[in-house]
Amino acid sequence: MAEGGFEIVGVPAGCDGCGCDALECGMLETGFTVRLPPSDLAGVYCSSCAGLLRLVPVAVECVNCGREVDDDDRAEWEGWRYWSDGSGLLRPVCPDCEEHEYRATAEPLSD
Repeated sequence: MAEGGFEIVGVPAGCDGCGCDALECGMLETGFTVRLPPSDLAGVYCSSCAGLLRLVPVAVECVNCGREVDDDDRAEWEGWRYWSDGSGLLRPVCPDCEEHEYRATAEPLSD
């Protein structure tokens, strides 16, 4: 199928952002983003790279209360934070939950 003059057939070979092949970066499971020339950063990107490069607007949902904000820039402006879930992933937390749930139980840094 041709979309905007670009032929999309299956999953691309790999990501132009991280350089991993499609299987390594999960393009088959989570999808991918295509940026056509003449746009900035034209290429094919895995979901992780597309998110990090802010190529697509992403809604952010608090892991505690489920509150959503329509994009990452707005979440940052409103004071959302990302906390580790212990397995190496960062999870978004809204300002209200961050204040009540995380700051109250956070371990103080030692001098």
